[in-house]
Amino acid sequence: DECPRWSPDGTTLAFLSDRERDGRRQVHLLPVEGGEAVQLTHIKGNIAAALGHSPMEWSHDGRSIAFLATDLPAARSADAGDEIEFEKHPVFTRLQVVDIETGVTEAISPEGLHVWEFCWSPDGNEFAAVVSDMPYETSWYRCRLEAFSSSKGGSARNLHRSVRPVGKPAWSPDGTSVAFLSS
Repeated sequence: DECPRWSPDGTTLAFLSDRERDGRRQVHLLPVEGGEAVQLTHIKGNIAAALGHSPMEWSHDGRSIAFLATDLPAARSADAGDEIEFEKHPVFTRLQVVDIETGVTEAISPEGLHVWEFCWSPDGNEFAAVVSDMPYETSWYRCRLEAFSSSKGGSARNLHRSVRPVGKPAWSPDGTSVAFLSS
């Protein structure tokens, strides 16, 4: 169990756990008044591990949770042997949103973007995200800051691009600016 996050109203604790299937993290909810945790998501991929950032964040209204999930790798053919073709078959991490009431989960980030980190805008209408065009570790060194709608189907717009990596995006309370770290 990892990455506990309080709901905005403080009544529920969301956390990641692989208790249902070893090695496959899912979002679980635990009510403060007690009882057993309930698995909220049932995605086929894997929810990303925390690597110095939060892979999961509640919406400000407490109706949904955004999280980073890695797509399933391409299936290998039976005669592929035991060799591993390094970086031959990209596996992207995408931003997903799950509705707390229904458990319906949708991939929100545009196709073809690997999302490294994200934050929700104060009004809940957008995400700012550190993204790259490929999911390889070296791609992080060429990442950029983009924004896209919190509804499925929106396109990304560039907020900042440079020759240096960026990280830790955070919206200003009034939603007019996004702060970030850079080397």
